[in-house]
Amino acid sequence: RAAPARGAWRAVVTGVLIVVFAVIVTVTGTEPSPANAKQGFFGQLLATFFHALDPGTIAGDGGTWRFLLLMLLLTVAGLFIVSALIGVIATGIDDKLASLRRGRSLVIEKDHTVVLGWSDAVFAIVRELSIANESRKKPAIVILADRDKVDMEEDIREKVADLKGTKVVCRTGSVLDIGDLALTNHGLARSIIVLSPGGEEPDADVIKTLLALTHDSRDEGAHIVAEIHDPQNLEAARLVGGDRTVIVDKRETIAR
Repeated sequence: RAAPARGAWRAVVTGVLIVVFAVIVTVTGTEPSPANAKQGFFGQLLATFFHALDPGTIAGDGGTWRFLLLMLLLTVAGLFIVSALIGVIATGIDDKLASLRRGRSLVIEKDHTVVLGWSDAVFAIVRELSIANESRKKPAIVILADRDKVDMEEDIREKVADLKGTKVVCRTGSVLDIGDLALTNHGLARSIIVLSPGGEEPDADVIKTLLALTHDSRDEGAHIVAEIHDPQNLEAARLVGGDRTVIVDKRETIAR
């Protein structure tokens, strides 16, 4: 079960333990010394609560040996439960940190630039966008690629020394998957850049990414710039991208 569920069960066990020991002390008449006595059942309930959570409470107890034995048992049981609860909390924090490290959480940025894919052009794009964003308030660039999040962040820190206040957020996922694309919060983005990946048919992946971005005709979405390697695929890319997309012919641009 998840950490909150495990913590809730331990809280329930602690509550039951406190009530049971308070009832035993009250029913059997095993009262503490007058100096430490509490008023009524609810006062004893409060006393057992302190014994279960604070082992030092038993040091100030007085009364019959039966009462001291009961409180000792309660304190030992409380130690086990509290130790288990601390372990659950620590495990939950570790799991959350591991999840954040995997880069699978939804970004909260708005009016940001989304870069889909990874190539050597990423560093030049980030460098130019950081210069263009100097006049903007809290600018952000979100990069989605099928690479490890930490590796992407380290590469950007090495290749782009000065981001000029621009925040770069990396996420791990496939640019062809609608669910992974949703991690970038592209619906609230200012612009989207689709890079041409390597391989034998890079344009096919670019066109599939455009289909994933524009599949909902009701969503006007952000301005898209897509990179096409083969000029023969320009018309297909323009047809899929629609009016919101600008197609860049990679060969022609490099030649110019």
